[in-house]
Amino acid sequence: IIEVKCHTGKLKFTGMTLNFDYHDIKWINNEVYALFSGRSREFPLFITLIYYRNSVIMKIRLLSVILCIVTIFSCQDNKGNALIKKTLILSGNNKGNLEKVLSNSEWNNLQSEAAKFLIVNMESSFSFDTTNLCKYRPLLYELDSLRQTIGNQRALNIINQKWNKANFDPSFSEIYSTKTPDIQTITSDYLINDIKQAFESWENSIFKDSINYDSFQQYILPYRIKNGYIIEDWRSYFRERFKTHYNKYISPVEMVDSVMELINDYQVNWVPISNYPFICLSDYEKAKMSKCPERCWFNAMLFRSLGLPCTIDYVPAWGNRNSGHEWNTILINGKTYPFESTGGRGKWKPKQVYNNEWVDEYWMKSRLPKVFRYTYEINQKGPDTEDAPPLFKQRNYADVSAEYFKTTDIAVENKYVKSAKNEYAYLCVFNEDKWKPVHWGKKIKRNKYEFEKMGRNIAYLPVFYNNGLITPINDAFILDSLGHIKYLKPDTLNPEKINVIRKYLTRPDLDFWLEWNLGSYFEVAPDRRFKNKKNIFVIDELEMYPTIYHLKEPINTRFLRYVFSNNYDCLAELYFYSKDSKGDLTRIEDKKIISEILLDTVQTAKLFDDNILSFASFPKPKNKATPLWIGFDFGKEITIDALGICPRNDKNNIIKDLDYELFYWDRRWVSLGVKTAEDYYLVFNNVPQDALLYVKCTTEGKENRIFTYEKNRQVWW
Repeated sequence: IIEVKCHTGKLKFTGMTLNFDYHDIKWINNEVYALFSGRSREFPLFITLIYYRNSVIMKIRLLSVILCIVTIFSCQDNKGNALIKKTLILSGNNKGNLEKVLSNSEWNNLQSEAAKFLIVNMESSFSFDTTNLCKYRPLLYELDSLRQTIGNQRALNIINQKWNKANFDPSFSEIYSTKTPDIQTITSDYLINDIKQAFESWENSIFKDSINYDSFQQYILPYRIKNGYIIEDWRSYFRERFKTHYNKYISPVEMVDSVMELINDYQVNWVPISNYPFICLSDYEKAKMSKCPERCWFNAMLFRSLGLPCTIDYVPAWGNRNSGHEWNTILINGKTYPFESTGGRGKWKPKQVYNNEWVDEYWMKSRLPKVFRYTYEINQKGPDTEDAPPLFKQRNYADVSAEYFKTTDIAVENKYVKSAKNEYAYLCVFNEDKWKPVHWGKKIKRNKYEFEKMGRNIAYLPVFYNNGLITPINDAFILDSLGHIKYLKPDTLNPEKINVIRKYLTRPDLDFWLEWNLGSYFEVAPDRRFKNKKNIFVIDELEMYPTIYHLKEPINTRFLRYVFSNNYDCLAELYFYSKDSKGDLTRIEDKKIISEILLDTVQTAKLFDDNILSFASFPKPKNKATPLWIGFDFGKEITIDALGICPRNDKNNIIKDLDYELFYWDRRWVSLGVKTAEDYYLVFNNVPQDALLYVKCTTEGKENRIFTYEKNRQVWW
């Protein structure tokens, strides 16, 4: 019995239990090896051959098996050759460079296979044009210079103001509208050198034995991490910079922790200058800050250069809040290690948090419809059409949703669009005030579309996509925690009254902002140093909007102070009131701020700017036994009838005097009217039951969220 295993171009013969003469064994060796030599990819090929000495029949059978295998691999080779020919045609005048890479005489089998892989999948790769970056770079260089003289935060404040005044085109269309295909510009010298460096990183990695060829090919080998960034020699840069950290770690987690600590001065910021079009490594090094996608790109290059398979996973749009997100992932020994690109607190939480079940005190409640992984290899599945949503026009991705959470395959019927010939439909989630496609589904029998590996506990809308517009093909539905579909069909015949208190989901960290101010208190005294102080009110309950506390008895005083609790963090607004001749509360404006410690005047001004989104944050006193307080001198003794406070908040509660409009979904958003809030809640009548609802502030703000109304409360989706 002989087991023949094709493994990276070599044959292994095991389990030999019968006697063969040398001629027979040599014949098998020569025939099989001749057929498979030069194959450098690892194939899942296991063949057991039962051979009887001098049996002509078995020799024929053996030959038949071999011919079958040859046919299979010949088909694969023919397909690969066809793709290479297609790429060479598309390369135009750059064909010679690609042919030089393919025919490089120095390649071994694996390197030759790697070159083919890169060129076959190069068709969709491109860089953006850097010509017009000269308009924006001066601010980066000024930021770098100022940071060294006045510190990071002050430098950022100055540059952010200049960035805003420059009034740059926020779309950077002059850069992002010009794409340069890699197949038409990449040089043979660059690609050959990059392939060699990739192999050196892999072969010299301390984790080499845990990194198979497929992981290497997908997540170390490619010269490009994501489309858009320019082609540059990033491997040399990172290997030189971190060469002392190449082989000193016993686990990938330890390597990530240690190396990330070395670059903790690189920040993720959502400030004006972070909108800079980072497509060059040198620009990023000047800024040392960006948003999450650019930091992920930076990290992936860094760890790949150190021989660690690293990529970027992303949720294209959250299923329960606005925007999307990207993070890094290490893939080694068949396991994935996702981590937040910024490092620091909780960076290893994604695998635990992004499971569509977790609710974290800082990370919020995260619901993910899909998780994709950026790849260099072109995804052969999905809509191959120019009219696909932008998310799926770039096909360098893999669906890794099942690595993070329980998924469900669902089939949705086309209920509303008659005689549709669309091969693909899409599932959308509501994000940033619109329905965004997050996955595609292919048409199956009976006018249904199947969507694979969808995240649960999320509201979806199935649609067709044509010319940038969506057309609903069925009602919106909830995919619940068990993977069951509940369609949301509004019952207009049985309306109900609802009480609306917010327009966006309540994040868990909002509760902390409330708790930090509980236990704070107000004191009065006859002297400015508060030696003979008297406690007049303790904050024992608080809302996420301005709260007025009426005193049981009016207080006459000249000096008053607010004493922060031991767990204080920040505060949005403070109010003091006296009653006028009609008995109405009148705000006291004339006051002077006093304190035992030096308070930042910029911060204290935020307490009285009538903007509940701005907040003052003060440093904790060195002596924990001495509470922080901020005092007020009214210039003379006055009567105080009420006190007010507003904690730090997101202004997504219903706010008094602002206008709000309520909608329900019935193949489009149907308005139920606009109301001005007379208090910190709104009552709407005649609202259809079982409907998907959406309330929007028409006065200001941009965070809005869909919800259902169940058991007299808003349930967010």
